[in-house]
Amino acid sequence: MESYKLMKFQSYEIATKQSKASKNITFAYCMAIVVTTILGLLYMALITKVYEQNYTLQVLGDKISDIERQNQKLEIEVEKLRSLNRIEKIAINEIGMQLPEKIIYFYIDNEEGTQVPLWDKGRINL
Repeated sequence: MESYKLMKFQSYEIATKQSKASKNITFAYCMAIVVTTILGLLYMALITKVYEQNYTLQVLGDKISDIERQNQKLEIEVEKLRSLNRIEKIAINEIGMQLPEKIIYFYIDNEEGTQVPLWDKGRINL
């Protein structure tokens, strides 16, 4: 009877050891699945962030292009407004100024023998 009890006890010990090993393997598989899932979710979060940043970069690039086009249009408009023909038309038509009929330039000889406009020497206040 004792040998039967000993065999039963040994068989119980073997079954317990196998059960613990089986539980350890199951736990290891579960942990591997959890770690893999967490890593996959982190990877997806990073990829999503990269796509979001690329989209933001593209939108900002489009805005920069629009602003550069507007800037070019404004520069052209400034040049049109600065044109001498436009200023002359405004002076004549809106302000009532007149074009001079005759322009007379006075030059004098300086000490070096070259001609200099008279107003450069400070002799005539214009």
